[in-house]
Amino acid sequence: MVDEMGKLYTEMLEECEVSPNVYTYNKMVFGYCKVGNVVMAKGYVCKIVGAGLEPDFFTNTSLIMGYCRSKDLDSAFKVFEEMALKGFKRNEVAYTHLIHGLCVARRVDEAMELFAKMKDDDNCYPTVRTYTVLINALCGSKRKSEALVLLKEMLERGITPNIHTYMVLISS
Repeated sequence: MVDEMGKLYTEMLEECEVSPNVYTYNKMVFGYCKVGNVVMAKGYVCKIVGAGLEPDFFTNTSLIMGYCRSKDLDSAFKVFEEMALKGFKRNEVAYTHLIHGLCVARRVDEAMELFAKMKDDDNCYPTVRTYTVLINALCGSKRKSEALVLLKEMLERGITPNIHTYMVLISS
């Protein structure tokens, strides 16, 4: 599907003579990041800059996701830190990508630390997805009692668990 997206982009440029905007480029960046192909995604980031446009919040969040999916957490954190320096408000999506990346890398304690910093550093709050990612990681690390504490916190904050949250708890 990403290959088809690339072909369509090329057709758009060559046959329709349409100039892409930051939204078009961001769709390309997101598509490649979603499959973990950060090299291609970064190529489109360069095209954004080359077209005299600025990479935006969505561009950076997509890169964080891509780096996490390709298991390059150092680069993901670099983009995350640069977002703050550029004045972008980092939100729960960016945090959840990083937390998920840390959990996949079995760095659950670091993920929990980042989770705790979310509201302090950026005044943003976890979503059901953030909680589910952490609950899954804790259950997978034989730390079910901590997962249940998170579930309780989640409920106390008025966040309703979804089917994925319950499946994680049931299957652990």
